[in-house]
Amino acid sequence: MHKTTIIAALAGVALIFTGCGVPASETGDAGEGSNVPAAAESSAADGQATEPAGDQSSADQDAVARFGSAYTYTDGLSVTVSAPKAFTPSEYAADEGKYDNYVKFEVRIVNKTGKAMDPSMFTATVQSDNEEGDEVYDSEGGLEGAPSTKLLNGRESKFTVGYGIANPEDIVMEVNPDFDHEPVMFQN
Repeated sequence: MHKTTIIAALAGVALIFTGCGVPASETGDAGEGSNVPAAAESSAADGQATEPAGDQSSADQDAVARFGSAYTYTDGLSVTVSAPKAFTPSEYAADEGKYDNYVKFEVRIVNKTGKAMDPSMFTATVQSDNEEGDEVYDSEGGLEGAPSTKLLNGRESKFTVGYGIANPEDIVMEVNPDFDHEPVMFQN
């Protein structure tokens, strides 16, 4: 009896470490959370949606999306990363000053999973040319990282992230929304 309990416990631990992420696919629009500001609602209603919904199946495609498109997981979580926009870090920015090019992205997460999601676990990294970019934190410039408040089902959150990069024409961003979802790559 004791041996069965140990085997069951080990099987449970093995399952945890297998990376059971939620599959996903690229979609044209993440939809809207119930807390979207009125100005954003009218923009979406005016037909300013992003890329058209692709015919992608998560089983057949790598997790890759274009900047400006929503990437929707099968459980209902959607992540959109805007096209990169150039910016100049403020004098108080946490950055080493080793880059000539800086870009920022607006990230939008819409939670339609049926449960709360913790966006504080969000991470993103960038590669430009063959170099890893560095994230820039700049509270004066609105670059403070992911929010800390859990995102209830049906709600959305927006925040901005910035990076020092080698080439603004060649950027790939790897996004990990949290520990429950597989990463997705956004690119030009």
